[in-house]
Amino acid sequence: MATTTRYAWPTPNLSDPPDVPTDMAELAAAVENTVGAMDDRLTSLTGLSQSIFQYTTLYRASSAVVPIQTSKWTPIPFDVAQWNKPDAAKGFVLASPTRITCRQTGLYRITGFAGFVQNGTGSRAVGFRVNGNPSYPAIQNTNAVDDMPTYLSVYVEARVNVDDFIELVVRQTSGANLNLDSVTPRFSMQRLQ
Repeated sequence: MATTTRYAWPTPNLSDPPDVPTDMAELAAAVENTVGAMDDRLTSLTGLSQSIFQYTTLYRASSAVVPIQTSKWTPIPFDVAQWNKPDAAKGFVLASPTRITCRQTGLYRITGFAGFVQNGTGSRAVGFRVNGNPSYPAIQNTNAVDDMPTYLSVYVEARVNVDDFIELVVRQTSGANLNLDSVTPRFSMQRLQ
């Protein structure tokens, strides 16, 4: 009898106060582990070495402060990359720490997540920039939150050409420099077809 693989998502303890950075990091890790397991299973069933689940994910492992100027779109620098296919590995180099460069033309799911330290003034935004151009394929914005950090995520499915580079960019209008929450910035590009 065939066995069925089950995928588990973290379940927050609702009696505890929310810990958004930790909860989001656990959810992101569970999603990545699930996608990796699905990729491995698909590869074992089909024998295809380049599955549709090729991805690159960027993190900030450094606790260094990332200051964001007011009223200016700013790309986030990353210092750690994770991938599941050799072609995806070629998409990130520390010499260009804000970019994922496409190595195979196709349809991609692009996701980003960033948190700003607590400050209730102005608005916050996160989006993607393609090849350094100010035309953004996806933007998420909101007013700042008064009593806790402001967290935003953004997502788009888009056709990306070989050698195009994508950056996760953020913007804030507090009237002064404002730091990102150092544990949350995440940026991922997953090939769908």
